[in-house]
Amino acid sequence: LGVVSMIAECLQSGFLETAATDMTSNLQRQWFEAVVRQDMAYFDLQDVSGTATIISTNGAKYRKGVSLKLGSGFQFSCTVLAGFGLAFYSSWRVALAVLTVVPIMALNVGWLLKLNQTKSARDSAAYSEAGAI
Repeated sequence: LGVVSMIAECLQSGFLETAATDMTSNLQRQWFEAVVRQDMAYFDLQDVSGTATIISTNGAKYRKGVSLKLGSGFQFSCTVLAGFGLAFYSSWRVALAVLTVVPIMALNVGWLLKLNQTKSARDSAAYSEAGAI
């Protein structure tokens, strides 16, 4: 079972990383083409000096999100569903007791996600400003 799990994890990681790299390259190219297509007035009104930094930083986040996070999210979701199924099969009383704690855990995860998004937005703005120098 361990060998099969290792092989499946390697294949999942390899395929998702390859797909994420291709998708990120296409996204960055399309983003750059969209910036280049803008009228001259756009460049007079907008500060585009940090655009290369924004494209590079967001591309790396996008690639990591598609490859590592998507695969891990799918794997963890399947694990949780299988765990709940096994828990209800073996002892439904204990499974119901565990389910009472799930809303508290979900609130904590939501708060941490919001905190992480705020930090990421500040970091992106700082990198953009630094890249404009």
